[in-house]
Amino acid sequence: MHDFFDAEDWDDFANEALMLLDRAEQLLLRAEKAGDLKPIMKELRRDFHTFKGNLMILEADSMALMVHKLEDLLISPRIVKLEEGRLARLVDYLLSQLDFYRERIEKKHLEVEESELAKQKLIIDVLTRDRSEKD
Repeated sequence: MHDFFDAEDWDDFANEALMLLDRAEQLLLRAEKAGDLKPIMKELRRDFHTFKGNLMILEADSMALMVHKLEDLLISPRIVKLEEGRLARLVDYLLSQLDFYRERIEKKHLEVEESELAKQKLIIDVLTRDRSEKD
């Protein structure tokens, strides 16, 4: 994190980040209830994009990369085609990611270990894999 960020800068970042995460959570819950991510994807991507940009300003590159992977996921044509059960699991995973980010913000610990990035990739691959693909 930049040395020139003070407590007020951190508070500004944390407040905006938590607001974005709360809004993303509400969008995901609405999508889960409707059984469709399409109506909220643009707004959700925008919130993730803003959060990622704010992380990059703080030089929290590993967490920004993690958020970027979710942002990429939301433009994947695969998630539009997910059947209801897999969609629910994907929404649950995205909600768990929001909790992970909140916890890190509350602890003021924005760096993410390589093992967390690898775990995220594996989970996203499993959740979005086309069932017609061969293992």
